[in-house]
Amino acid sequence: MTVIDSTVSSRVRKVVIVEDHTETSQTVSDFLRIFFPDWSVERFASGRCALRHIQDDPPHLIILDIALEDEFDGIEVVRQIARMDMRPSLKIVLTTAMGNRAFRGPRPGRPCSS
Repeated sequence: MTVIDSTVSSRVRKVVIVEDHTETSQTVSDFLRIFFPDWSVERFASGRCALRHIQDDPPHLIILDIALEDEFDGIEVVRQIARMDMRPSLKIVLTTAMGNRAFRGPRPGRPCSS
């Protein structure tokens, strides 16, 4: 059974998904649109593009892949956002399909051998 907090639904209206794998991004977007049909959901495949958009039009929530294959991985995107004058209620959810390898690899976004 999925429980949705209605207070969150009434507050969060704009979501940005930053994920470089199209299937994952589409799945997260579809899930959000099913449960929160009135929310605006935008998707970006790179940290750099997302940062430009976020700075111009800040969302309420960012769902962010840690291991982006971009010059700006998820951790760097968070650092850049922290330097911006963003709305105080901005929420960021960090995700990865790499487990702890996202933090151990020679470069985030590039899986290291186990």
